[in-house]
Amino acid sequence: MPTLWDNLDCDSHSTLGFLPWSQPKSAAELSILSDHLQRERGYSIYAIVGDPKRVNPTARTPIREEALGTIGYLEINPQHRSVEIGAVAFGIALRQSAAATEAHYLLLCNVSEPKVSPPYRRIAWKNNHRDINSLRAAMRIGDSFDGT
Repeated sequence: MPTLWDNLDCDSHSTLGFLPWSQPKSAAELSILSDHLQRERGYSIYAIVGDPKRVNPTARTPIREEALGTIGYLEINPQHRSVEIGAVAFGIALRQSAAATEAHYLLLCNVSEPKVSPPYRRIAWKNNHRDINSLRAAMRIGDSFDGT
């Protein structure tokens, strides 16, 4: 079964190159980086798992499941009720899919709905200015530009 490393296509134009930390050179380095970000920096990073051939709403029951990308909460600040959504690294199958939009939506709902007491009032998504695809995705899901 392909790993997250394989699905991120890390040997070519990986989305990992746009993230604000050094780009891992192997699956083992990716695992070490993920552990460091979660343990040392307090980030909550999630793997997005699914069938790479069935990431849109027309798809039937998944045949197989693979880690297709990551997304998570960074810079979590409950006292100021602010959080950043980041560590967004989508593999080719996940990019521009309904599943990618759903992943963003679920993270937004998780921190902004009344079940969170009190709900977060500021949700940020930082974007590398060279990553045009992520900028387009942010605009598509309703984010607004705040500044640099």
